[in-house]
Amino acid sequence: DASNPRSGFGFPQPSDITSDLKGLILSSPSNPTGATLSADELQKLAETCSSKGVKFISDEIYHHIVYGDEKSASAVDLDGALVINSFSKYFSMTGWRIGW
Repeated sequence: DASNPRSGFGFPQPSDITSDLKGLILSSPSNPTGATLSADELQKLAETCSSKGVKFISDEIYHHIVYGDEKSASAVDLDGALVINSFSKYFSMTGWRIGW
């Protein structure tokens, strides 16, 4: 179903996280589908990573680029999360390579 960004796409689930992982890099919203995790789903993944000693890295380069009414949640306030973002996508500065 092309109208559903999650159609044919799956995010990792807490049950997928094992202690032998060094880290989990998650992109939400996802490019190119635009699929996003809810705040609750994001928190559960971060908590599971923390409890198993796995680094949780949230790639939020496409934060705020969503389709329809779905909102994009951020991991910025989650304990232990490392958030990656960028001016170039966030402020539509094509060609600029500045991140935070």
